Amino acid sequence: MYYKYRPLSTTSRGSFSIRLLYLIPTRDLQDTDLLICRLVETDIPDANFEEGGPPQPNPRSVKYQALSYTWGLPVFSHALHVVGDGNMDASPEKLVSEPFISVIRITENLYAALRSLRKPDQTLVLWVDAVCIDQQNITERNSQVAHFPKTYAGAESVLVWLGPDDVSSHGRLCLKFFADLAALILDDPASESGDDYRSWRKRFKINQAASAFLGSDNSQSRPIASLLERSWFKRRWIIQEVVLAKDVWVHYGTMSIHWDAFELAFVELFDNDKGGFSNKHRTILRTMSRIRNAEARVKRQVPLDTLVEFDSFE
Repeated sequence: MYYKYRPLSTTSRGSFSIRLLYLIPTRDLQDTDLLICRLVETDIPDANFEEGGPPQPNPRSVKYQALSYTWGLPVFSHALHVVGDGNMDASPEKLVSEPFISVIRITENLYAALRSLRKPDQTLVLWVDAVCIDQQNITERNSQVAHFPKTYAGAESVLVWLGPDDVSSHGRLCLKFFADLAALILDDPASESGDDYRSWRKRFKINQAASAFLGSDNSQSRPIASLLERSWFKRRWIIQEVVLAKDVWVHYGTMSIHWDAFELAFVELFDNDKGGFSNKHRTILRTMSRIRNAEARVKRQVPLDTLVEFDSFE
């Protein structure tokens, strides 16, 4: 039985309603294919922030995380099982056997994301556009899209899902290197002032590490090239999803990294590349190194300038 959405409450002054996805934990993440959740309507207070300034926390807000991802092909080949609040104490195996459980069909990429992100022993509270919005209700969909900036700004963090890792484990190789490179860049920065030798040696190590990772050829099979081909990097939606977030974590397969380390690595690789990247890849690198720059919030850039800056994005 397919899940039947109930209409959201009418938006009131100073707040708006969204649905949140409560993803049920399972201790058997490797062998359990079932995804079980409940959908709960939640009244979200409007974020208290001025245009051009960072969002301010609202103590009445429900703590949730927002997912930034791509839908992928419009083939809804997997099932997300939805249960009511009265059945939350039952085991996943018992829940799915009940006749009153309902189903939402989801894409392969979203299924992979939820499988990877769910916790073994605690409920994960998420906002996911494909599930938390009744996609068949045009009026609701338009209203929810208008609230996207507030929805992402109100989340505790935004989880970027780049997709499952490939057979060559390029995702694991990239994120591990990014973390190591960021740690090297941030290593004891206070001691560098007045110590030119130490500063030079550190710069040499950074350049050496980046060059070794990039390699000397122009092959598109390099791990970083594989990473940059992920469809997430080509979407204009990520501008607001990442810029407005309080905090961002990047997930690629089973690996994850904080955005600050992710961005540091992108800046370094952009500066160190000697022609191995295509123009498209260099545009992505440059964009990722600037997207959460604090100056972007105070620059008050007009919409046309933003569209030109992200011209290569879909």
